[in-house]
Amino acid sequence: MNVSSNSGTGNYRVLPVVLGTGESVPTLVRRSDWIPVRVATRWAVRRRRFECMPSTLGHDLRALAFLYDWADKTLLCDLDDMLEALEVPTGRQLDSLIAFLRTRGNRSENGVECVNGMATVANQAAIRSFLAWSVDPANQGSAHSKANRLLAEQRTMLAEVSRGLIRYAGAPDRIPPVSPGGTGRINELIGPRREEDGRLVLPVSFGNHNPFRPPSRLRNWLMYAIAHQCGLRRGELLKIRLDDVPKPGEPGLKIRRRPHDRADERRHPKLLNCVKDCEDYVLDTANKKHINNLVQLQIRTQLTLDQGLQQQAKGEQDLSENWIAEAQATLNGVLRILEAASSESETALRPFKGKGSHFEVVEQNCA
Repeated sequence: MNVSSNSGTGNYRVLPVVLGTGESVPTLVRRSDWIPVRVATRWAVRRRRFECMPSTLGHDLRALAFLYDWADKTLLCDLDDMLEALEVPTGRQLDSLIAFLRTRGNRSENGVECVNGMATVANQAAIRSFLAWSVDPANQGSAHSKANRLLAEQRTMLAEVSRGLIRYAGAPDRIPPVSPGGTGRINELIGPRREEDGRLVLPVSFGNHNPFRPPSRLRNWLMYAIAHQCGLRRGELLKIRLDDVPKPGEPGLKIRRRPHDRADERRHPKLLNCVKDCEDYVLDTANKKHINNLVQLQIRTQLTLDQGLQQQAKGEQDLSENWIAEAQATLNGVLRILEAASSESETALRPFKGKGSHFEVVEQNCA
């Protein structure tokens, strides 16, 4: 098996394992004995099945090699044993992990190793995804369980620790829009042949100066033309199917968000007004993501409120009494919901029953 020298770091490396079906699955192994690490292998198999391609997975596993190397050298423990015991690195340990990531890479003249900020963020994003997955014992196939609130708190802590690193790396520069002259040059380069009056020459054909291979010229030009005229993002453009193309009598191209878009947060809106003593609010205690959203809302509302009050006390910010009251009402409502979830055994709860509805009744006149 041929593996390049940059396929890992420290005591770990990433090897492509070819299954009997011919599928290649990147695997993180120890350099000393070539035995795969346990928890990362479970995570990699799941990611390969449902989320990403082998190249992306291999890059993420190289980031996890830094994590395992850090656990060996800093925590002086086996990371697999730690995660299988349902232990999670503390906030202070994660801070040392970020410092470890910043100083791993190309050696400079003074002997200190360093990497650029965006590379550090990329490594840390994969590590955060892995740790957030591993905190749930069900993902590891363990017979033990964790309370939904504890899972949400641990995942929120991982997200909060990551925010400073993202700010450290800085936001990427915005790509400037193409000028009208640039648009014309692109059309001349990859567009089909046209008559002098601008009409397409039929059948559609392309010039020899087109840089793409002949089988892909029409497809690539259509993707560019649709993206440019409709203002689509890359992800939206790549999700277009034949049944999304308008038929005679239909208004236009359809851009759909299909059910397999698992990361689409807009399917789970957070209705803030409903957590402020609205009797129509119903809590589904069996929905882990529902509980997770509530815990995140509690932590972030509390953090924002505390920071705002501290800045107001120092004279750095002038907060309105209405803003403080709204934030406090949201916090109190979330705390009440979580308290009801922990004390009641029912699956569907109405913690604000009898408090009145926040929705207006729509009157319908029947003929």
